[in-house]
Amino acid sequence: MLGHLHTAARLLVARPRVTRRCSSTLPTLRKFLLEVHPDMLPAFPEAKRVNGVNVATLQAYLRESTYVGSANLLFYRKPAPDGTELREARVVVGRGVAACVDSMAVALGGSAAPRRRPRPAPRPPPPRRAGPGAVPFRAPPAPVDRNRSLAAYGTAAKAPSLAALRERRRAAAHVDALARRVAERTGLARVDNRCNWTARPLAGLLRRLDAAAGARRLDGFDVVFSTTEPRECVDAREGLIVVSPSRADAAWRETLDRVTGAVVAARAAAAADEARAVAGAEAALAAACGGPVVLERGATCGRGNFSDACAALAAALPAPAAPPGAGAPRRLRLERDAVPAPDGDGRVVASLRAARDADAVVARLRAAAPRPDARRDLESLARTCAEELGLRDLELFLAGAADTIAVAPSRAARPGALVRSGRVAGARPGALRDALARLRDRPPPFLAGLSVGLGAPGRPIVESDHGQLVLPTDAIR
Repeated sequence: MLGHLHTAARLLVARPRVTRRCSSTLPTLRKFLLEVHPDMLPAFPEAKRVNGVNVATLQAYLRESTYVGSANLLFYRKPAPDGTELREARVVVGRGVAACVDSMAVALGGSAAPRRRPRPAPRPPPPRRAGPGAVPFRAPPAPVDRNRSLAAYGTAAKAPSLAALRERRRAAAHVDALARRVAERTGLARVDNRCNWTARPLAGLLRRLDAAAGARRLDGFDVVFSTTEPRECVDAREGLIVVSPSRADAAWRETLDRVTGAVVAARAAAAADEARAVAGAEAALAAACGGPVVLERGATCGRGNFSDACAALAAALPAPAAPPGAGAPRRLRLERDAVPAPDGDGRVVASLRAARDADAVVARLRAAAPRPDARRDLESLARTCAEELGLRDLELFLAGAADTIAVAPSRAARPGALVRSGRVAGARPGALRDALARLRDRPPPFLAGLSVGLGAPGRPIVESDHGQLVLPTDAIR
């Protein structure tokens, strides 16, 4: 078996000069394959299957280096001689062979190979001495920080780069329309892209999904494109179908074959159970707080955990005797991790663990002032701003929210069926409101026809691969 592994390692690196630059590639790959090769895990069939898929992905990358995007491949190492538990290791692909080899070395307990230090920048020429006809030396102007201020970005932006940004947005709109057609035909709720792929390869994935689905109905499910395949590819309670772009079309059809009529019915039953749990918890909290309460699922909270937390809240509180009165509701958002303070707009944020203590949650809700939902006001303000500036579309990223506010001035805003990876960090509603007001007061003319997104402050201005100009709220001054 050792000879077979050494031969496989030589074949993996039998590719052009890019791999041969790393002198440690072959020894590191041999050691890594001795730890994660599927033949080393005969007693663990699931780990053997995962390692088989990811070894094939690693093999394709090291041979051809045509992997689009980047990912962390999950591998299971064989148990230690004195233990029986598997150990996890992750390898980076898509960021160069050197990064891939370094991640394998770190996973084996070593350290990354030393890299050459970058060459220092050349020094400016010394000033000329004074004399007849000498020109006084003037220091070069400081570079414009176009990634921190919208005004500086507009000064440095060139017409070809803005035209390329608009072209990428048109390609992304085509992919959105394709995803919406696939979702309408198959009954999918949405398509979640976690591969960070651009429009052209993403359109190819959507066509593969459409062909693999055939006449199947996938009502209520979300399809996730992920390069790190989990142990379960179909989860009826979470409503997820996970497919890996590195797998063949036959493997996709095998995964979708598991979504039978019984699985679709189980997904509908899980959605109904979640709705009942949310309604019961809202009624119990409203009776305890003396006013209406709205429960929200945060971006870090899964559907199953959210349903369990709502059911626990409803069981811990006394049954409501009468329906709550009218008025502005209090809002409670559940997240996976603990958040000690409200989100700045009157919404109480609690972790799933804190939700088990119903009395503490009720006390925090009573202390919070009832406020109307800020989403309606933000959506109206965003649509007005997009119309005045002539934007193609405008998207607001809210902190902690699972979805965004997207408006288009030329047509009624319609939620897309595609969710792209690398989601922008969201901002507070108050910060978004102030940024929109400053944008309306001093509208930059170069934004006309662009797709603009507003996110969290303290970050640079980003031209996304999907043609969106993402602005932090503090860049609009």
